[in-house]
Amino acid sequence: MKISNIDVDAALAGVKQQLQSDSSVSVSPSLRAAIELLMVLIQILTGRINTNSANSSKPPCQDPNRLKKSRPKSKRKPGGQPGRIGKTLQPVEDPDAIQTVKLDRRTLPKGSSFRLVGHEKRQVIDLDISRFVTEYQAEILENAQGRRIVAPFPAGVERPVQYGPGLKAHAVYLSQYQLLPYDRIREYFEDQVGIPLSAGSLFNFNREAGDRAAGFEVWVKDRLAESDRIHADETSINIGGKRHWLHCASNDDLTWLSPHARRRMKASDRANAADSNAQRPATCWSGCAITKRMCCASWMIRRYPSPTTRVSGISVCSRCSRKYPAASVQSKARRSSAECAAICPRRASRS
Repeated sequence: MKISNIDVDAALAGVKQQLQSDSSVSVSPSLRAAIELLMVLIQILTGRINTNSANSSKPPCQDPNRLKKSRPKSKRKPGGQPGRIGKTLQPVEDPDAIQTVKLDRRTLPKGSSFRLVGHEKRQVIDLDISRFVTEYQAEILENAQGRRIVAPFPAGVERPVQYGPGLKAHAVYLSQYQLLPYDRIREYFEDQVGIPLSAGSLFNFNREAGDRAAGFEVWVKDRLAESDRIHADETSINIGGKRHWLHCASNDDLTWLSPHARRRMKASDRANAADSNAQRPATCWSGCAITKRMCCASWMIRRYPSPTTRVSGISVCSRCSRKYPAASVQSKARRSSAECAAICPRRASRS
C-alpha cells in the first residue's frame, strides 16, 4: 500500500531484511523486540488508513474518501413530467361555513347606482383540530313509592368519563400506521387537542384494536394463501430493549406483519400463509421451507457470485437472473460463458 507516494509494504520488507542480515551484529533483544513491535503497529495503522467501503465491511456512509459518482445531468425540465397524473385542489359543493364579504358602499364611485348581481367565490380548505365532548344524560324516573328507574346508556358508554371510539382509532392510526412513539402521540393529544393521555392508555387502545382485528387477520392470511404469488421478508425491530424480527408476507393488495423473537422461523411457526401453494420470493433462510417456490434472484446473486446456484431445487443464473429447476448443485466458482450457456436455457438461446 502507498501513502503519499511512499510504499509502506516495501519499506517494512526492507527493514525486516535488514534486521535479518544484521543478525551477526550485537543488537540487544529488547531493542529488536521494540523495533518489531513498532513495525506491527505501523502495519495496523496503515491498514486502518487504507480500509474503505470497497475492501471491508465499512458502510459507504461512513467512508468519507469513497469514490462519489456524480449524477449525469438530466435532460428533463424541473417540475411535473409529461404523462404524470396531477392532483389539483378542487372546490367542494357543500362548504361547512359560508361567510359573505360585503362591499363598502361608501367606496363606490359617485354618480352611479349599483345593484347586487351575484358573488365571486373562493374557498379556503383548513383543518379544525378540537376536542368534542358528548354528554349522555339518562332520565331517572321515580314513582310515588320512591322507586327509581334509570334509562340505559348506549352500548359502549360504561364509565362516568371515557375516551370515544374516534379518539382511540386516531391514536391507533398514529401508532400502528404512522409508527409514532407513545410519548410523541401523548404530546400531540395534550398540545394540539388538550386531551391528556398516558402510555398505558395508548397500549390498551392498540390491544383492543388487535383483539377486534383478529377476524380480519385470519381473512388476510386466507387471501394471501389463495394468491398465486406472495412475497416474504423480515427486518429487525426493537421490542422491550431486545432485538426481534418483523416477518412480512404480502401481495399486490394485502400485507401481513408479525413480530417474532427468532429470524429463522420454522415452517410450522410461520403464520404468513405457510401452507400456501403460492410462489414465494423469499430470502433463503435455512429454516424456511421454500421447496417449489421461487427464490429472490437478487438476493441469490449477492450471496452467491457464481453463475448458477441451487437452493431447494431452484437454480439462479447470476449473469441473466434466469430461475429454473437444477439437475445438480453447481459450485460457487465462476464458470465460463460456454459452460453457463450450456446450463442456462436463456443464454443457450442467445448463443
